[in-house]
Amino acid sequence: MYPVSPVVAALARIAARIAAVPRRVAVRVRGVLTDEALRPALLYLLALSLGFASFVTYLLRGGGDVTRVEIGLQLGSFGTVFYTSLVGAGTARR
Repeated sequence: MYPVSPVVAALARIAARIAAVPRRVAVRVRGVLTDEALRPALLYLLALSLGFASFVTYLLRGGGDVTRVEIGLQLGSFGTVFYTSLVGAGTARR
């Protein structure tokens, strides 16, 4: 028998927890994620989360030069806001 890596074991545990979620909860979450009215709010929440994660990472490191991870988080936040703004501008009433 081959040894199982810790990453594969963690992925198996995550898959088992997802499979154990009741059907009604999964349907409700899918409904929220696919709702057109909630999409901008969810995308702005994602952008805020990425920006906050970058800030917390910077503080936990103790400052200094900015790392690639922090720049990536900031660019992800900027890209999400830019995408949401473009989609919102394309669907605005004229």
